[in-house]
Amino acid sequence: MARFSSVDNRRARIADIAATRGFDSVLLSSPAGVAYVTDIDVRRFVGPVLARVSADGSLRLTASSNDRAALDEVVPGADVSFWRAEPGMSAGTRAADIAWHSRGRTAAEGRAFVGVAAPEALAAGRDILAEASRTRFDDELALLRDAGRLSEIAYTATVDRMHPELRAFEIARNVDRSLRAAGGGGWWSLDESENGLSSTTSFPEGIVGLLDRRQETGVLDVEDPLPFHLLPLSGAYGVASATTAVLTEPTREVRAAGEALSSALAAALAEVRAHALPGAVDAAFRSKAPEGADFVGFVVGTGPGDPVLAPGASRRLDESSAVSLRASAPAIPGRPRIVFQTTVVVTADGADRLDPVIPLRLIELY
Repeated sequence: MARFSSVDNRRARIADIAATRGFDSVLLSSPAGVAYVTDIDVRRFVGPVLARVSADGSLRLTASSNDRAALDEVVPGADVSFWRAEPGMSAGTRAADIAWHSRGRTAAEGRAFVGVAAPEALAAGRDILAEASRTRFDDELALLRDAGRLSEIAYTATVDRMHPELRAFEIARNVDRSLRAAGGGGWWSLDESENGLSSTTSFPEGIVGLLDRRQETGVLDVEDPLPFHLLPLSGAYGVASATTAVLTEPTREVRAAGEALSSALAAALAEVRAHALPGAVDAAFRSKAPEGADFVGFVVGTGPGDPVLAPGASRRLDESSAVSLRASAPAIPGRPRIVFQTTVVVTADGADRLDPVIPLRLIELY
């Protein structure tokens, strides 16, 4: 789809928030942070790419000399400091060492600056990025809606291919190929976030990941629920969706857990709207959820961001936030969980699902 870019507006937002907190610039090193201020996914680059946003909103990058051609292709004429690796110094340390030197007070975000920046500067940088990316500009929402469309295509491709004769990694690879042909180029996995969320897929992460699979074989057990998540990108922006299939008639216990979890997530979604209290959304979920169920809602965009629906969250939901709601029922010992997840845009009136084709209930494929 056509790319519009509010990246100048995003950098201005970063600079404004930094200024209110007494910082002259912000250094970003996580792929999600760099994507937020450049509109590019730098994970395919040879070395780390670091971005500095100054008080006037200007951008300076630090990158490996091996990435000169690739960087010029996606950001022609960028203001870049190139570095070369030195004996005894890792690429990340070398890049951070060059990028850090500056005048004024600097906040830093990302693991590259651990050991270079003071702890308070690291905390401030992470908070500034989280605040800036909590709400989305119109062009970002357009990319997220396209990612939702790709997630729906991935869902259809997954259920079309899922049968006991296939191994889990074969399903993932087949769907990856189909979705890339439809314009989905990569994914943000949950474990790339630093907010405590994690992915439990056993196989190398792809656009589709089958959760809780046995790593040594990946064989599908028709007696088990088959939770899977979908993480496609449109440009550098991605949503997160998940549902659970069964390949044989579920036991009464599994069916009851699936129905309760589905009802609980629907109740939570009904409470999501601008200015809603996280506690009200969580309470709606708990009122119908099976005992021991997990529930979290986190902002999405260029990678998973901070939880906004979680125990202890107090800030009201913001209009134009993109939030992914993830619910899982406790696993029967030795069996996979049941997982449902959807991504929504928070509006004045409610939650606008970006992936409405994906059912938030057990998918029966027998």
